[in-house]
Amino acid sequence: MHPVLGLVGAALVLVALVDMLWTTVAVSAGAGPLTSSVSHRLWTGFCAAARRSDHAHRLLRLAGVTVVIAVFTVWIGLFVLGWWLIFSSSPGAVREATTGDTVGWAARLYYVGFTTSTLGVGDLVAGDGLWRLLTVVAAFSGLSVVTMSITYLLPVASAVVDRRSLGMEIASLGDHPADIVIAAWQGGDWHALERRLEAVSREIGTLGQRHLAYPVLHYFHDLEPKAAAAPSIATLDEAMTLVRFGLAPEARPHPMVLDSTRTSVASFLSTLSSGHIEPATTAPPLPLLQPLRDAGIPTVADEEFGAACADLRHRRQLLLGFVHDDGWDWDVVVAAERHQDDAEEAEDTVTPDEVEEGGPGEDAA
Repeated sequence: MHPVLGLVGAALVLVALVDMLWTTVAVSAGAGPLTSSVSHRLWTGFCAAARRSDHAHRLLRLAGVTVVIAVFTVWIGLFVLGWWLIFSSSPGAVREATTGDTVGWAARLYYVGFTTSTLGVGDLVAGDGLWRLLTVVAAFSGLSVVTMSITYLLPVASAVVDRRSLGMEIASLGDHPADIVIAAWQGGDWHALERRLEAVSREIGTLGQRHLAYPVLHYFHDLEPKAAAAPSIATLDEAMTLVRFGLAPEARPHPMVLDSTRTSVASFLSTLSSGHIEPATTAPPLPLLQPLRDAGIPTVADEEFGAACADLRHRRQLLLGFVHDDGWDWDVVVAAERHQDDAEEAEDTVTPDEVEEGGPGEDAA
């Protein structure tokens, strides 16, 4: 008997099951500790490689799938290893079906493999008593691992598609913050913008909850900035900042027109801690008011706008951290038109500031 092997094996099985249940079932708790660590380390590695690559965004695009496969591999690997150690803790735990002879370590691994996968090959059998009961437990838990892994993967794939759809929806409002405001300006009538924002706000709120339920979403990267959630949401929030604080008081819509959108964005930003995303050390430059003035839209003075935005510093730092963590530069937010004119360069070029070393952090206010 080797009871230590059994205890170590049981601990590994328990770790795998707890982390899997934490990640897949406890949807409001974010990823399990093991899943979070594996995901973050892999993303950090992709970020480091992207900074040295001429095809940074193509490389980052592989991160999401790699993270999902790695997490599933760790779960299944720990699970199989744990049960193998358990069935290796006693010489009589596994026997030949025809002769009743005990088997070696490799045969025990084979037995654990077909038991946990519910393959049901009959050339090896469990020993008497407790080992037969443990075989049933191993088979049931193996089926549960496979089922929950697949169940977790399907909504993740759906959420990735919906996130791209949200990015495109926001991009349809305008290419950059001032462009959104100019396109929505109708001499003080904001009803058209209000209708669009109502739909976008719901989608942002839903996306935030999905990021909380499926933290691996943070590691799926889009090649096109207008399809990426991070720069799109930052662009929308900067546009709302222009409308709320940059326009002259008589030109502003009722605060309720903007409140639901700004609340949805704030709620979304509060979920970023599940992806280890922290605010940038500095806030990005404020959006310019001059394009609005050139379009005939009345604005406040630049000094008044800057003072009004002082309380938004942490929020805008978090937006910048979100954009950088997703592999983009803030220029994508404030000068999207230039990036669209040079799409090939924007796709395959990354600056040192685009991907912060160490990946995302933990604070998300």
